[in-house]
Amino acid sequence: MEGKCIGNEAQGSLAATLGGFIKTHAKSEVFLLTPGGYINLTPEQGQALLSGHAAWSHPGNPSYTVRMEAEELLSQVVLNAEERNGGWYLLTDRPPLEQSEPDQEVQMC
Repeated sequence: MEGKCIGNEAQGSLAATLGGFIKTHAKSEVFLLTPGGYINLTPEQGQALLSGHAAWSHPGNPSYTVRMEAEELLSQVVLNAEERNGGWYLLTDRPPLEQSEPDQEVQMC
């Protein structure tokens, strides 16, 4: 079954962050591939994440889990999203680091 696919053209909008995506797709399961590993979220777990509860990721083997804080996850950028069989499969990354102003940079002599 072919699904919908969203690329990174949505960058800059609320849905371009994981938090915005979960708000927009509140009734869907979300399967994530993040820099910290894989995370599967039911709609209830997605709402808990929005409320500040942590989630658990794994590197491909659910026997090895790592706690990921909501703040870190919700700010991640959605690079790709594909809807299949009623769930969303997302590839996310950390938000880009903000650049400092040139006059505020430290210079070594």
